[in-house]
Amino acid sequence: MAVNPLLYEINTRCLLADLSRQLSRPATLHDISDTEITRWQSLGFSHVWLMGVWPNGERVRQHGLQQPALLKRYHELLPDWSPADVGGSTYGISAYEPDEKIGGRQALIAFRERLQAQGLRLILDFIPNHFGLDHPWVTERPDLLIHSRRKLPGCLPTQHNGKRLWIAHGKDPYFDPWSDTAQIDYRNPAARHEMIKELVKVSSLCDGVRCDMAMLVLNDIFAETWKQMPSSEPPSEKEFWTDAIQRVRQQHPDFIFLAEAYWGREPQLQHLGFDYTYDKPFLDHLAHQEPARLQHHFHRAHADLLKEISFLDNHDEPRIASRLDKPAQRAAALLWLAQPGMKLIYEGQMEGWRAQLPVQLWRRPSEPTDIDLQDYYQQILQLRQTTAVFGGRCRIHKSLPAWSGNPSHQNLFVITWQSLPGKFEVIVVNYAPHRGQCRVRLEPETVGAAKWTLQDRLGNEIHQRTREDLLGDGLYLDLAAWGAQWFQVSSEQLNHPC
Repeated sequence: MAVNPLLYEINTRCLLADLSRQLSRPATLHDISDTEITRWQSLGFSHVWLMGVWPNGERVRQHGLQQPALLKRYHELLPDWSPADVGGSTYGISAYEPDEKIGGRQALIAFRERLQAQGLRLILDFIPNHFGLDHPWVTERPDLLIHSRRKLPGCLPTQHNGKRLWIAHGKDPYFDPWSDTAQIDYRNPAARHEMIKELVKVSSLCDGVRCDMAMLVLNDIFAETWKQMPSSEPPSEKEFWTDAIQRVRQQHPDFIFLAEAYWGREPQLQHLGFDYTYDKPFLDHLAHQEPARLQHHFHRAHADLLKEISFLDNHDEPRIASRLDKPAQRAAALLWLAQPGMKLIYEGQMEGWRAQLPVQLWRRPSEPTDIDLQDYYQQILQLRQTTAVFGGRCRIHKSLPAWSGNPSHQNLFVITWQSLPGKFEVIVVNYAPHRGQCRVRLEPETVGAAKWTLQDRLGNEIHQRTREDLLGDGLYLDLAAWGAQWFQVSSEQLNHPC
């Protein structure tokens, strides 16, 4: 597995729609050029997540054309939209078989091989909680879904063996049901068995899965969510993920599991076998400009950070470019990149795109590229590949007051990375709209030499410091509003003025 992996999320349907307009014909995964894959590799990505490769059906598509809130959003994003642009939710799937619209199984296999040729690995979605309304289980195996023999409000009527049944829609306990889906019943051992078979099938097509809302199928959460529709089955003593992950890794030992997870259930999912879990609090504190809470979030066990997926954007969130102005975005981007663990970039994030698309919309508006922001991302991603930030030892330091009565140190974040003696990186970010100062004490084992040179990789500053400067009162740092610096600190003496 890559060290501190970098994951690129692609909206597959929208990317292929863009290519279709360029080619004046329907595009498939075959049409994503090797040049584009090389570009991803050159930026340092280790994994590519194709979001939206599974098919859905006409019932799910029609649902996407009948919801007033969605129709309003389509008009806002694409004033010239037509029903042909609406494909239905990419999370209301009808099968775990690559959609013919993207080229089918052979196109996906070939795409994966092209990724592997350049050292990249493929991530696909697994949606454990529910299927779309067009899935065969709705009519053929409703016993595997949560259902009732009496009419219940908000449930889907269906016929099975000459009997009328009502099937529950998938849901998160804190929100209304997703009415284009059917809820899988994880209290039923047969349903668990069939879902593990589906996961094993998916694992033959990719190198890892991003598991949608992974915590929803934990035993206690599931039981609480569906207590109003009780089951005749006795409660399971084992978690679904324990068996599922074990089965997949029997066949694919290096397969990785990523969990979309919330509510503090991330450690539990990691214990059950997930390699990485979402770090949503990181984004929330950044977007709401809460440096004090972010400091507390950062100063946790190093092992926790290594198992998290940090992100500024994904398809479920408002675009970071719509939430922060450019100076704050640049500061947030460096703070995101500087921490350990898996990092996720969503397509369009580096270009400064602002439109958050519903997953039902398979064409996106044309947005201008913010060249300055794009250049900045390319700069820090290239630096990441050639420094200890790629795979060295990371430490997150506590910022100390620069002088008594100056509280601005609370807004400064200092992270060091080291892989070789006599050289290390110091990344510092002032996450505030005003100037800030701090001191930071480095470790004696890191600072062994008598004299050190600090050279800012993002600017022109060069400083000379002694060992006492770094270990005594601590390294003094002074940054402008939303300032960010990346120092290469070396014991080799450079002939530059202080």
